[in-house]
Amino acid sequence: MKRSILIELAIAILTTNLALAQQNLSDIPLVRASGTPAPVHRGQITGKQAWIALQEDTLVGDIVLKSGAYQIGHELRGGTHVFTFRMIGDTDLGTFVGQPVSVPCRLETLSAHVKHTRLTRIPDGTRRRLVRIEIRGENVAHSFQP
Repeated sequence: MKRSILIELAIAILTTNLALAQQNLSDIPLVRASGTPAPVHRGQITGKQAWIALQEDTLVGDIVLKSGAYQIGHELRGGTHVFTFRMIGDTDLGTFVGQPVSVPCRLETLSAHVKHTRLTRIPDGTRRRLVRIEIRGENVAHSFQP
């Protein structure tokens, strides 16, 4: 009897916490460095994907990504290469927060496949700017213009 009550209580607490987290985090906007809303991406990532963690707000193109965990990936849209960032709300449940954003990127062919996903960031005022991403398993680097 005690065990079933504890299980029901745990489920109720988890359900309530998940609902509150989704309510509080679902409207976190990604914004341009200028303060205007970022473009919203509505498609699917078609290339390789990776998961990264940003310890601080980071500039990429003219977008400010808030600190947190992201699912990232490259795709080709109408001849234009773009990189999509989806903020992860709960890594255990695989839920996302807010809207994904896409940033144009330029590809650079590498001589070998990348062994580990790698981010290259440089200082830019009070923030750091993401200028390049290499995703494990790909043979290209993705560069971003300021």
